[in-house]
Amino acid sequence: MYKKLLISAGLFIVLIAAAVLVNFNSPVEAAYLGSGLPSGTTSQTLRYGGSGWEASGALTNDGTNLVASGAITATEFLYSSDARLKNNINPLSGALDKVQALEGVSFNWNKDNKSEIGLIAQSVEQVIPELVVTGNDGLKAVKYGNVVALLIEAVKEQQVEIDALKIQVEKLSK
Repeated sequence: MYKKLLISAGLFIVLIAAAVLVNFNSPVEAAYLGSGLPSGTTSQTLRYGGSGWEASGALTNDGTNLVASGAITATEFLYSSDARLKNNINPLSGALDKVQALEGVSFNWNKDNKSEIGLIAQSVEQVIPELVVTGNDGLKAVKYGNVVALLIEAVKEQQVEIDALKIQVEKLSK
C-alpha cells in the first residue's frame, strides 16, 4: 500500500511539473472572485502572458487596475511616460511655490496605529489637484510618483535663485 501511495504521489508531482512547463509557454491566469474586494469590484486577475506578469481588476467601477490592501514589494515601478502617449505638453511653472505650500506630516493609520509619514490628500488637492484621485468610496489618494516632476522643477527654480545670490555675494566681496 505504501509503495502504491509513493508511486501515485511521484506521478502526481511529475504531472504537475509537466503542466507548469507547458503552461509557461502560454498565458497562465489566476482570478479572485468574491467578497473582500473594494466596493464595485467583482474580480481581480493576475496573469502571466509570456512577457511578464500583469494584474488587472477589469471589472472595477472606478477604473483602477489593481487594488491592494497591504504592502506591495517590487524591484521597480514603471510609469508610462513616452511622449507619443501625450499631448498638450507644457513645462511646470511655479513649482517651488507649490512645493512650499505642501505639508509633509507624520501620522498613525487608523487600522493598525502604524506610524508613517506622507501627505494628506485633501491638502495636496488644494494646491495641485492633478495629484489627487478620488475613489468611488470617496477616499482620496495621492499620485506620489508624479510629485517627482514637481520636485525637479522646484530644485531648478531654487538653483536659479542660488546662482543669482552667488553673483550678488561675489559683487559684494570685491
